[in-house]
Amino acid sequence: MIELFKDKRTDLEFKLDIQGNSFVPEARLSIHITENISFTIKGIVENNQVKVSIPPLKDFLKDTTFSSVNLILEVIADQNYFIPWKGQATVNDSITVGVVDFQYESAEAKKAIKVESSIISKNASKIKFI
Repeated sequence: MIELFKDKRTDLEFKLDIQGNSFVPEARLSIHITENISFTIKGIVENNQVKVSIPPLKDFLKDTTFSSVNLILEVIADQNYFIPWKGQATVNDSITVGVVDFQYESAEAKKAIKVESSIISKNASKIKFI
């Protein structure tokens, strides 16, 4: 299964078998997230290959939660529409960071007690020690 990422670009390449066309075909990849949400990315066609660069998906899908999408490669050759490939892709983060352990110490527990002393009188005979 193809893997797409929320936080980095994914490049896909499809080899086409096109026969009998007069012009260089157009190609695009449709990404269907839900029944109501989809978008299309134009592919670059050279030497019977389609190259599609899918940007990070986080900006397209801010308020949706999903783990997979449907992909459809669409080709237009000599004014004829073809769907030569359909597939699914999982959507993940390329890097995940989680907390394994956590420690907490109260700020109150860290307070130090400071004790200072000073001489009240310089005359030693007046100072009593108990």
